[in-house]
Amino acid sequence: TRDVLTREQGNEFFRTGNYRKAIQFYTRSLGYNPRSVSAFANRAMAHLKLGEYYKAEIDCTLALKQDAKHVKSLVRRGLARRALGRHKAACADFSQACSADPMNKATISRKREELELISLCSKSVPRHRLIPRVVNSKEAVGKPNTVEQHTDEILSLTKEQSTEPVRFQLKSQIPALPPRTAYEFCRNCHSLTKQHLDLETYLFKVMAPDDYRRIFSKAATLEGEIVSFLLSAISSSLSSVEGRKTKPELALSILSALAESPGFSFAKLFLNEEDYSNIERIFGTLEREGLEIGSTVQRYRK
Repeated sequence: TRDVLTREQGNEFFRTGNYRKAIQFYTRSLGYNPRSVSAFANRAMAHLKLGEYYKAEIDCTLALKQDAKHVKSLVRRGLARRALGRHKAACADFSQACSADPMNKATISRKREELELISLCSKSVPRHRLIPRVVNSKEAVGKPNTVEQHTDEILSLTKEQSTEPVRFQLKSQIPALPPRTAYEFCRNCHSLTKQHLDLETYLFKVMAPDDYRRIFSKAATLEGEIVSFLLSAISSSLSSVEGRKTKPELALSILSALAESPGFSFAKLFLNEEDYSNIERIFGTLEREGLEIGSTVQRYRK
């Protein structure tokens, strides 16, 4: 049918990395069949690749209106909501995907990561007990009484009977220990970047190649965003005008550790042309240094 043929044309553009063109054909396919779950889900994936997370969420929701148990749409909406910072909603999507496909280890791992993050965030919120001070109405003579005929009134409800607002200041520093999960690693990297701290120290000194293998050992803990982020950092470090900030041997060990992850093939779906340019630049440098890159570079190339 015309909608299937048009959708397949979109898939071809998607495979070549032309996501804008793919979106055009998926949209055209939906013109022929407005209820096509696959077209909505595929267009959502293209939006994810372009970082258009809100649009991806909308397309997944439209697909789920046609098929509430469509696993791909649930997972992709979860990824979109995760990127938008809506972690409880993302966890709900991953939970539904797990229910629809209980054997999908990748989705189970994503759900676990979201639960860990929600738990971590809730623990990090400062909690202060508010102590009410009850004053007998006889002691409050002359003070305005907002509740008529009450013998007691609450005069204040503050910590240690203080009306001053409590202010908290977060100290910015490089984590001293490696992260427990890939999501924590990604969050730390974004935080260090925003605070203009020494990201290279974290990536190449705090983190060892074995740490990368440990946190990326499960299928779902390796996202395209993480691979893209590391490729950019390694490329920049190897070609820095101020001098090389990491040893080529260490860079190759990190790249090998990532490639050994069961989720690496899935993560490659999210790489763009800039990422592949970084790949060629990195492995070109490593080859000039006389390192054996054969098996590793083949995993990274298209």
